[in-house]
Amino acid sequence: MATTEVYTMPRVGKELMTLGFSFQGLRSIPEEVFQKQGVEALWLGGNNLQDLPEKLSTLQQLMYLDLASNDFCECPDVVYAFQNLIGLYLTGNQLRCLSSKVGNLHKLQSLWLDNNDFAAFPHELCDGGLRELEHLRLNKNRITQIPLTISNLPALKILELNNNQIGEVPSSVCELTNLQALSLKFNNIQHLPRNLGCLKELKSLEVSNNRLEEIPLSACNLKQLCALHLSSNKLSILPTQLATQLEELESITLENNPLIQPPYGICLQGVAAIRSYEAESNIGGNVLEPRQKVVVLGKTCAGKTSLVKTILLDRSFLADVVEGRTHCIEVGEWSPGNGVRFEIYDFGGHPVYNITSHFFLSPHSLNIVVVNLKTYTSEDYDETVGKWLHTLQARVPGAVVCVVGTHTDQCSQQEIETKVADISRQIANGSELNLELIISQLSSLEDAIHSYGKLPLSHRLYGVSLQSLQQRHDQLKDLRDKQLKMESGVHLVSSAETMQGISQLKAHLVQLVDNRQWFPGLHRRLPPSWVEMEREILQQRKPFKYMITFEECLEIGKTCNLREEDVPLVISYLHQQGTVLYFHDNPQLRSYIFPDPVLIIDIFKDIFHHEPTKMLSHSIPAMRATFTRVRFQKMQKNFLNEGLVPQELLEVLLRNRFKNASDMQIIITLMQKLGLYYEVQSKVDGLVREKAVYRLPLYLKSERPDVSKVWPDSTPKEAEQITVGLEMHKFCPAGIFERLCAKIQPHPQYDISTRLARRRLRLHLGRKCTPTINEAVSRRFHQHHSCRKSGVFKADIGVERHHFCPARIEKYSPRVARCYL
Repeated sequence: MATTEVYTMPRVGKELMTLGFSFQGLRSIPEEVFQKQGVEALWLGGNNLQDLPEKLSTLQQLMYLDLASNDFCECPDVVYAFQNLIGLYLTGNQLRCLSSKVGNLHKLQSLWLDNNDFAAFPHELCDGGLRELEHLRLNKNRITQIPLTISNLPALKILELNNNQIGEVPSSVCELTNLQALSLKFNNIQHLPRNLGCLKELKSLEVSNNRLEEIPLSACNLKQLCALHLSSNKLSILPTQLATQLEELESITLENNPLIQPPYGICLQGVAAIRSYEAESNIGGNVLEPRQKVVVLGKTCAGKTSLVKTILLDRSFLADVVEGRTHCIEVGEWSPGNGVRFEIYDFGGHPVYNITSHFFLSPHSLNIVVVNLKTYTSEDYDETVGKWLHTLQARVPGAVVCVVGTHTDQCSQQEIETKVADISRQIANGSELNLELIISQLSSLEDAIHSYGKLPLSHRLYGVSLQSLQQRHDQLKDLRDKQLKMESGVHLVSSAETMQGISQLKAHLVQLVDNRQWFPGLHRRLPPSWVEMEREILQQRKPFKYMITFEECLEIGKTCNLREEDVPLVISYLHQQGTVLYFHDNPQLRSYIFPDPVLIIDIFKDIFHHEPTKMLSHSIPAMRATFTRVRFQKMQKNFLNEGLVPQELLEVLLRNRFKNASDMQIIITLMQKLGLYYEVQSKVDGLVREKAVYRLPLYLKSERPDVSKVWPDSTPKEAEQITVGLEMHKFCPAGIFERLCAKIQPHPQYDISTRLARRRLRLHLGRKCTPTINEAVSRRFHQHHSCRKSGVFKADIGVERHHFCPARIEKYSPRVARCYL
């Protein structure tokens, strides 16, 4: 059944008579089409058409023709008969070439040929017949070259060639003097034309995800440019005063580049920060401040602390297996004498610390994965090495990693060689499998995009918007190109008296960070005023001083000769570098800066512990002085089993940290921002809620509580259940379910119950009907190991269809939605 409508075409500005048959599974054109007179727009997208009949040429008034997402292997000849055609849309077919007759469409202004099978740019477009063409799209094909004759499209305003295999942009592109938008993302381009500045009308330039090593100086002449996208290239230096000279520039993206000038962290803040940096640089020049962050990861008792202490103290140090265990994170500074300061973060290996440690992973850090060669076996690879590599790839894609084997003094030479060979082999196999998985998912997404609108209801991507599919496709391509930078081999050391391999490792670390491509932040140069403000903020690091106000930062900025509007840029830059914590997007936290992340770590130590019974004991004087034994035992039970913490208990745990209650409340808000807890909304298990009660999902017991009263086994007739599946291949990120609970639970107008059965987490959301529904939270994380071994971890989220879901579900199937990670 056709839909006949009259509406305004946005590009034309006039009313058109349209006939629509989109997404109706058509294999032939309905007779109704030929009976209509005066049709100016015909929508036939999302069908199964393979050809068009010649009698369709009777529609001589046709101006817009949509044939997207069909099964055309070539453009039907009848299309070339529409002399008044302005817009032709052939996205998502199987076209490999065009007929020279395309030049007969002299009035054509918009031509979309995305997602076809062109191995070469259709040269027929450049034969001189399409003098009015303004918008040309050839995204997602296999094009390797742009023809020199592209200058024969003089009216072109928008040119899109994303997701191809283009290696070079000819200078003739810069002869398109009317061009306003040029998009060349996801190609293999190494250089842009030197005459790029000739595109005087250009407003948007997108060249992300290429291999650019420099931007031509002529780019500073693009005076109309508003948006410049350069992410994921190999840029180390931007043209001097680029942002200042481009006065109309409003948006710039530079993520994932080894930038030195301006420093990477400044570039991440956008146009305003870069302009401020350029202005300050003009006043006082730049100052080199070399500082490198090193993150040490590994399983419990891998020898991390012994290794770190041996490096810092320059003598043998063997940590006690029990008392010497790293509690959460320890931070130390090492200065090898070459002018570089190394900040070494020793991460506790116990699983309880995994929920907090990922907050301190950052791009451009040097990451050391430590493995105990004495106890290592091939079967333990996933736990001792693989898990940490997966964590780094998930949190900081493209990070630099080296593997260090410890306890070599307790191993024979043959044992060392065998185990090192096994680790190297499994690292290579894991990288290969990970890449194959990404490529497989890319292929699935490309098929879904190509068949969009014709996917069966049973397809796992049915109902996902085309925009989401394309966005995920681009993310996976980016991930494919940002594999971990693995140091070859395993570095062998011993922290025992011989200190075997320690001096060689230290020398190697100094040499490694000198790689400007891998560690651009080490060679950063900052304006003196920025350096001075950083130093002043570091001076604020004092015991019990967890935060400073934004107003205090403004005063510091004045003493450093910074403009008031530049102070937030410097603070955001320091946050990007990991020097401070600053959450400008949170209304309750944006007025505070946390100058010393290590102090925040110390607070975590008082709450998250691998032996919670030692942390929570009635033998502690403050506990005895505050709570009766009966009340304490009830709180202890609720804490250890249900993760419940009354505020008065939290105050005792943190009694030595804060001088006033307001500071504690700010830190509690920070913990909520990080997804470490949520506030319980009602009385729980007999606890009288005199003050707030918080739940730390990390301490939830393994057994599942009875949730049948709030979550029936069968879906009520008046409701419909939606299932969202989260499929994680081999690796389940640490703390994902704890943070999921903390992020979803606080919505007070909804009642949520979660339960994690074998390989499956289910969340049921509905209107509040009982005060205990928020407490129906459980987890069974002992199942994770078996799930990892089977290769897939699944989580299903059930939601009543007619209610709001706090978890962001865009537009999925009425019954099933899946998100594959």
